[in-house]
Amino acid sequence: MSLRLFIVCLAFCLSGCAALPTTTERESLVGTWRLESRIDRTSDGREPVEPNLGRDPVAILTYDSKGNVSAQLMRRDRLSPIPLASSPVDPNNSAARGGYDAYFGTYSISGRTVTHVLEAALDPNDVGRRLIRNFSLKGDKLTIYFSARGSDGSNVTRTLTWRRVAP
Repeated sequence: MSLRLFIVCLAFCLSGCAALPTTTERESLVGTWRLESRIDRTSDGREPVEPNLGRDPVAILTYDSKGNVSAQLMRRDRLSPIPLASSPVDPNNSAARGGYDAYFGTYSISGRTVTHVLEAALDPNDVGRRLIRNFSLKGDKLTIYFSARGSDGSNVTRTLTWRRVAP
């Protein structure tokens, strides 16, 4: 390598232009997350319980570095058969059946919004849907919130708080 090329490369590196890239939002979501809480809240502050998954479901959410997502949620007390509750169709939420909900697909991020595109789901009506969620991330705590329909058809803000269990 010529001395001139070496000096140009060295100057470029020392200028900071070749610094390692900062962590992207996608990279910060990558990992396995366990649900800590799931709360529905109406505009007047009520916290109705969604009957399919209950107040305190057990759940896991996984994002990988290639843009794949999977989610599984189960009613914590699902030891006996859960009657199929009739809930209104929610354009921004997947449907739980018998106390269970699951899907996988791809995800994309724009600012503080993550969109899940469902390739497969427990409920066949959910396949192909786009679920749009807002999120905030502080260390190993991920908060996802979005508009949903309560079991009575009212509008709620659903907030899910997750804790990272594996990178």
